[in-house]
Amino acid sequence: MRTALLTLAIVTAGLAAATGAAAGPADDFEPASCIDNGGIGPTPFVDIPAGAFFADPVAWAYDNGIVNGTAPDRFSPDDTMTRAQFATVLHRSVCTPAAAASASFGDLRAGAFYLDAIDWLVAENLTTGIAPGQFGPERTLTRAEFVTFLYRLVEEPTGSPPAGFADVPADAFYADAVDWALYRGLTTGTSPTTFSPDRALTRGEGVTFLYRLHTIGDVQATFTTLLSGLAFPVALAQNPATGTWFIAEKPGRLVRWSGGDPTTALTQAVGQGAEQGLLGVAFTADGSLIYVSYSDPSGDSVLDEYALDGDTIMTGTRREIITVGQPLKTHNGGAVVVGPDGYVYWALGDGGGVNDPDGNGQSTTTLLGKILRIDPANPSGGRAYGIPADNPFLGTDGTFDQIWLYGVRNPWRFSFDQTTGDLWVADVGQSAREEITRLTGPDPGKGANLGWNLREGSIATPGVGGPPPPGHVGPVHDYDVDGNQSITGGYVYRGSAIPALDGVYLWADFYLSTLMGWRDAYGVESAAIGPVGGQPTSFGQDAAGEVYVVTAGGDFRKLVPA
Repeated sequence: MRTALLTLAIVTAGLAAATGAAAGPADDFEPASCIDNGGIGPTPFVDIPAGAFFADPVAWAYDNGIVNGTAPDRFSPDDTMTRAQFATVLHRSVCTPAAAASASFGDLRAGAFYLDAIDWLVAENLTTGIAPGQFGPERTLTRAEFVTFLYRLVEEPTGSPPAGFADVPADAFYADAVDWALYRGLTTGTSPTTFSPDRALTRGEGVTFLYRLHTIGDVQATFTTLLSGLAFPVALAQNPATGTWFIAEKPGRLVRWSGGDPTTALTQAVGQGAEQGLLGVAFTADGSLIYVSYSDPSGDSVLDEYALDGDTIMTGTRREIITVGQPLKTHNGGAVVVGPDGYVYWALGDGGGVNDPDGNGQSTTTLLGKILRIDPANPSGGRAYGIPADNPFLGTDGTFDQIWLYGVRNPWRFSFDQTTGDLWVADVGQSAREEITRLTGPDPGKGANLGWNLREGSIATPGVGGPPPPGHVGPVHDYDVDGNQSITGGYVYRGSAIPALDGVYLWADFYLSTLMGWRDAYGVESAAIGPVGGQPTSFGQDAAGEVYVVTAGGDFRKLVPA
């Protein structure tokens, strides 16, 4: 990471007031120009309890002129919504566009408040009525009908994962709409297994669906603080056997926490310069071993292994697995991950210096500028680890067998998708681009060349690079460095608490302090979710797929539904 990243510590507010576009909405819907998604003001309604799920949606809809009350001081959130009322609020939510012709339904009252809205619905092919010549304006709208109207409004995007509600038949006219609504974050159902499609829609539910459609760009999630007062935490991992978190503090302490006060699991003497320190922690799948990555007092990168008794590190079992000399105090990398194949992956930066002066990134005769893959369970060749038989450079003269992929500058954090096994690498750029690379297939990343120092993100490295090198794998997303920025790689969200984020790769930038999301299911997309609430140094993920973050200011936080 850039040197300044490891010297700053700022703690700010949480994610409750997220801004920006959604991380992974399954459509291209944009709020109309008349809609203000800024602040939410007061309403005159006395029947809207503070904290009710519809409180903010009602205030938003009232502020934007989408709804009025049923009386000057009442909204009646539990009353059902008619088809005419729905048509009107939907029409207002898109700025009441005029239709070229009048609808030919015979059951519409002359001069009724809803006529323009129904004309528009027909003109936009959002409805053909309930029967030939009938719209059914006074008929109650069901939850299934409502999400279907919204689904048609966003042009029926395909590909949403099945919602899995037991009361939504796969061949129902509304099935695709419900799948989309869950994936989009408009609903979580009436229970974890039910959507209640035939239940009458209430006014409170109706404005909530609309509110989420317009503002789910601010994904309904927030970070809640679990622990504060840590000393510059920079890495974290959960013991899969016990659920206890282990958090690495840069100055050299490994903290153990499962609630209450944290305790010290290990103290490690480390180099204290620039990007040195205690930098990574990982567990084997059964929780019997822990790997600790750090810079030793001389500045070299070291990976140690310890046996565990529950959450107790058995210090007498320490094995030094591998040590790699570091020429400078920057670009040390340090992330360690036990992959889904059971092997240990370890990231090392290019050794520092402007433009990788020694060409380490492109050289396979050095371990710098690489992600290594080793097998500590089967030592061989006089080393404390073995080389997996399918490593790409095994047996190749003049190369290092440990290399899994190369061409990286400072891959501060990388991770595997719990569901697909894809490898995600976030590489800190120099002066032009920050980048995220997604590596897929049965052996994700095997032998891949990510391009540094010839390529910085998707462009030729200013002052150095030319065309992409042979075997180059470019980023799925990169962004301009506007001043001093530094990407903090994260995880693909696979939890159940925030369905709208399923399959979204979550990451941040240390200096922008904004939680970001990337998903490619509907085309390349990277979008802001909201502020992290501090400068993010590392993310973590539990066995259930939920995502956590630690900040330079000393907080450990969990991403939860708002």
